[in-house]
Amino acid sequence: MAALPTVNESMFLASIIALGDDAYGVAIREKAAELSGTKVTYGCLYSHLDQIHRKGYVVKRLGDPTAERGGRGKIFYTATPAGLKALKSFLAVQKSIRAALPAVVLEGKS
Repeated sequence: MAALPTVNESMFLASIIALGDDAYGVAIREKAAELSGTKVTYGCLYSHLDQIHRKGYVVKRLGDPTAERGGRGKIFYTATPAGLKALKSFLAVQKSIRAALPAVVLEGKS
């Protein structure tokens, strides 16, 4: 079995998949914060985007330049088949872990 993506890598992959064609830095950051319920810094975002790109989980493409961005284009991200497979594997492991835990852990009762 190939190495699973980390929790953060999985969160960013899920964000990219959820955003579809609109997956670029700021939108990915906002979606990841929404999914996780935590603040996502730009350092964390771009570090993990670089990691999942190097692992072949995503591809990136440069969008058209815009005046509002000083003539620079946004970098858009798209999940690859390998990225989809990695996320599915991660979710399957999470499901197995949840199934193995007693209700007291899942319900947060002490």
